[in-house]
Amino acid sequence: MKQKTQSNNIFVMGVINITPNSFSDGGMFNSPKQFIEQIEEFKKWDVEVYDVGAESTAPFNTPISASVELERLQNIFLEAVDKIPEEAILSVDTYRATTFKSVYNAIKVLRPNAKIWWNDVSGVLDDELFETLNSCPDAQYIFCHTLTPKRIQSSDHMDFILDCDEGDEYLEIKKRFIEALAIFKEKGLSERVMLDPCFGFSKTLEQNLSILRDLPKLMRLFSPDISWVIGISRKSFLKKSVKVLAAAGTVATQVEYIHSAYLSQLFTRVEGRTLYVRAHDPSVIKNAIFITNLF
Repeated sequence: MKQKTQSNNIFVMGVINITPNSFSDGGMFNSPKQFIEQIEEFKKWDVEVYDVGAESTAPFNTPISASVELERLQNIFLEAVDKIPEEAILSVDTYRATTFKSVYNAIKVLRPNAKIWWNDVSGVLDDELFETLNSCPDAQYIFCHTLTPKRIQSSDHMDFILDCDEGDEYLEIKKRFIEALAIFKEKGLSERVMLDPCFGFSKTLEQNLSILRDLPKLMRLFSPDISWVIGISRKSFLKKSVKVLAAAGTVATQVEYIHSAYLSQLFTRVEGRTLYVRAHDPSVIKNAIFITNLF
């Protein structure tokens, strides 16, 4: 019998931004042809979750209207959803409840049995959230640690920085997650919730690095039944942290080296946890899993 490995609980969440201005891949997949080509690339790597976003929440970008966001999702994502493997999970990256509900209903018409996630970067627990989850009864929800008080302020997340002593970042996130899980339990929704520390949002460079270091410790403070989502792929704080060597390639290349190396270390320290790893390049995760399984 094949021995069970760490990677049995590690899954690839492939990111496709259908935007003109995302910090890492803006303009690369915002046409139907480009989008389908990326789907075909993800198929080669057996990506389990397709995470699609139509608005960049980077602080330097101006928020778009709900109608523009929905139009992008309708004209690109929904038009090509039949190209995505039927067994794959479809994740909608939006802070707008109305957008998620519209896309959820449209997918259910096209694929009644589709597994659909709401990747909500807002971190806001409001009536809209619970009404939407109740009206989308089989949708899974990713609760992100972001400190914006209102959904519409999601692009202003760096105006609401985590306030704590150095080294206590993971404890503050723990506190927020415990409070949120209690609310979801009260609403009868706790089994539909995943947790995301949300690297790069409402956190300084130093805080992001501290949370990276303490992430296994944070995860072990919660039940193994809880699934986690993490995403450090091409994050600006990694780009700012990397030391560029003249003979070692571009900053982007070196950041991906760091990304893969970090993941291979993380995977050995989160035994028994289910982890979905967001990445623009699935090979980074697959290679980290390969290295983990060597030891």
